[in-house]
Amino acid sequence: MEPVPATIRDRSRTQPIVGQGKSTYLITALKGRAAEVLPGIPANTTYEETLQALENRFRDQHFAAAYHCQLRTRTQRPGESLQDFATAIELLSRCAYPNLPPDHIGREAGKAFVYGI
Repeated sequence: MEPVPATIRDRSRTQPIVGQGKSTYLITALKGRAAEVLPGIPANTTYEETLQALENRFRDQHFAAAYHCQLRTRTQRPGESLQDFATAIELLSRCAYPNLPPDHIGREAGKAFVYGI
């Protein structure tokens, strides 16, 4: 399946849209998992910012299994603060579970944090 951002880019080449209309078109064209990104995007976001949010969400989707392994084996390193460890766990959790809702990701991150201390 082709990523949503590439699909939108292809459509915008064949049907040129400019200005705020481009961002509006992108937002209204989103379906399924891509549309789930919308609640986290402010209303006045530009096309480029919206596209970047989508790419950030879906870019690492193919590496989820590798991130999942890293998350399960990640432990707090000597001298690493709890805050730095928690930040690393949170990032790995988001990458390991790109399709889960945020509350589920938080639960998985919490488990990994406890196991890794």
